[in-house]
Amino acid sequence: DIRKWKYEQANLEERVKTFRIQDTTCVVESDRAVVYRNITRLMRASNSVDTFADQEAALEAFNNRVRNELMGAFRKSLGVHTFKPQHYILNAWLISGGKGLDALVSLHLGLSPRVTLGYVLMLF
Repeated sequence: DIRKWKYEQANLEERVKTFRIQDTTCVVESDRAVVYRNITRLMRASNSVDTFADQEAALEAFNNRVRNELMGAFRKSLGVHTFKPQHYILNAWLISGGKGLDALVSLHLGLSPRVTLGYVLMLF
C-alpha cells in the first residue's frame, strides 16, 4: 500500500543520509580490499581527493558523495514529483478495464507499488 511505499522511501533516504561504505556487507569479505582500492582510484581520478590522498580520505569522500548526490537521483527514479502509484493504476484501469483491475488485485496480494506499476506498464 501507499503507506508502505512512503515508509520505504523514507527508510531509503535515511540509509543514504547515514551511508558509510565501511559499514556495508561484502558477500565475499576478501573482495572488500579490492572495492576499497577501486573507490580510492575513482575518487583520485575524479579529483574528489588529492592524487596522494590515503584510502581513508578517499572512502570518506565517496561516502560524502553518496550522501550528497545520490538521494537526488533516487528521488528522480522513485518519482517523487510524479503521480502516486494508485493514480497510474487507476489510469491503467480506466484505459484497459480488466487489465487495470488485475493490477489492483496484484497490489492487494502484496506486490509493491513499483512492481505493480511495472506490470501495468508492460501491459501496454
